[in-house]
Amino acid sequence: MTARRELRGDGSFDFGFGAGINEQDEYNINIQECSEGFNFILDPVGTVFERRSTQDVVATAPNAGTITAIMQLVKRDDTQTQLVASDSIIYKWNGSSVFSDVTPTVFVPGSRLRAARWSLQDYLVISDLDLATRLLQWDGTTCDRLPTGVSIGEPMSVTTLTRSASTATAVTAGAHGYNTGDYVVVNGADPSGYNLDSQITVTDSITFTYPVDASLTTPATGTITADEASVVKAKHALVHNGRMWLFNLDVDGTAFPQLCLVSDFEDPQNYDNVKRAGDSSFTTGNEAFFLVSPDLRPIINADRFYDQLVIATKDGQLFSLSGDDATNYAFESFYSGSGSASEEGMANMGNDLVYFRTGKAIESLLSTDKYGDVAADDLSWWIPTSVKQLSAPIAIYDQTQQKVYFFDESLEGVMVLDKTFMSSDKFTNQRLSPWSKYVTAMSNNFITKVATQIRAADAETFTVYWGDSAGVIYNINGIGDFGDGGTTKIDVSRKSRVITDLNTNDELTVGRLEYQRSDEVDVDLIFAWLDELNLSNITITLKEPEGAAEFSYFGSSDIYWGDSDLYWGADTTVADTEQRSNQGFSAVGSSTGFVLTINLSVTGTFKIARIYV
Repeated sequence: MTARRELRGDGSFDFGFGAGINEQDEYNINIQECSEGFNFILDPVGTVFERRSTQDVVATAPNAGTITAIMQLVKRDDTQTQLVASDSIIYKWNGSSVFSDVTPTVFVPGSRLRAARWSLQDYLVISDLDLATRLLQWDGTTCDRLPTGVSIGEPMSVTTLTRSASTATAVTAGAHGYNTGDYVVVNGADPSGYNLDSQITVTDSITFTYPVDASLTTPATGTITADEASVVKAKHALVHNGRMWLFNLDVDGTAFPQLCLVSDFEDPQNYDNVKRAGDSSFTTGNEAFFLVSPDLRPIINADRFYDQLVIATKDGQLFSLSGDDATNYAFESFYSGSGSASEEGMANMGNDLVYFRTGKAIESLLSTDKYGDVAADDLSWWIPTSVKQLSAPIAIYDQTQQKVYFFDESLEGVMVLDKTFMSSDKFTNQRLSPWSKYVTAMSNNFITKVATQIRAADAETFTVYWGDSAGVIYNINGIGDFGDGGTTKIDVSRKSRVITDLNTNDELTVGRLEYQRSDEVDVDLIFAWLDELNLSNITITLKEPEGAAEFSYFGSSDIYWGDSDLYWGADTTVADTEQRSNQGFSAVGSSTGFVLTINLSVTGTFKIARIYV
């Protein structure tokens, strides 16, 4: 809650609700901010106080296991499918109540899978933050291993390679040692359609077969080799400049946290972990290559900033990509001392990139780019206490609501950065807090292993889904009127700064609460007096609409509250829901100042315009 401005010459105050949480100093914060609070939304223009949206239950996984992944493929024909990982099962999910098991044999239960959409061929490339499950792909029907073209480095010569119908037969110079079901990488053949990373069928000790295009010329020519395919795992996958970029890898059980593996141009199924960017053998610039982080620290996150690719190293710094193609790509220092501290603590919010920085801060990449490491880039300046509680936040940008949500198990709640508020005069000129916080009385406490932006089943709106340990998937932008999960009341609170500007040495402090009629709810006002140990508790019941009526009301064009007098205009006939009703109250106490806290516990909605004291 906020003490918005002194209203009358006798020293009364008009408490409004214009800005967010400011934990810096409860005596000296701006009067439009609150020192503590939760479950409210910010009003970038006015001063209305209302609750956040409900957390609506969207669906529950059939096995009721911990949700570790929620992924979505939207194809170019505008059809969409979803994948949900719940404990040991990957489900295809229709966005409503239908789940079907599509678990590949290579999936490791509990993996925190994340996806990057390859739009040219309409499929997802799926990585794993835990480096437990190898790279996967999802085309809307089948979830399976992603071919990479990376092999273990023990090639053997192929003496003949022929095709019959859609089956290629390879004969090796010696015993190959493969088994049916193994994955083998064939290279050096002409036509190049034979050069695949495929699952094979063993015919004998020197012969194996694999599927190819039925139109290939036979026999193949060239210096042909076969090698066992590597098991490639990556924490992050991202599409940039017509390539798939993989970060922080494990290849055949060996970790390469500083490695970035980059696909051929327009081919996310072919990589090269031998040739570095700029290799002298490159001729077209379209070749696959690898890069490493310049400081050799683990690559902990990556995202796009306008047309730049930016990576963050753990406890290191940010680097941006330079160059045009495989012949000259390189990572260069973006800003020193700006390393990330969370695998999912970076979010692209359109015209800016925000990230959780080593040293417990949430910073703006746009401000860093413009001004360097100065106060302007520290978006968490207002919430030092809350940000210190964060350990490994999941940052998700909600493009519809224009908010960035920071989920964190250590916080047991969600810190909410309001981009719309950051575009308002309240932020750009007054530098008021753009932060609110969401908590819940549900047992899940907003604790999650995955949160993601997704297009809802209606294919019209984008929102943020997250999942809990009981297999429940929630929409953070619910539309229900029955509380979180359909039943749980939402506790809403704002606490003012210390108010010492009023004359509260009298035994009675009077005031008025002005609101717009909605649902009937109780509002608790708590006056904490500075010089006394007692509290004054007042409960006010906000009335629900009763239809049209004729009366004067606060907020009409015919009523004015000036510096010293109240002027009443003509009666006006309007619906109650278009009017501001008001109720008076009095608080017993005498002190040099007080702190005012407003609390509600609701399932319905309310809109409080201001409180006069």
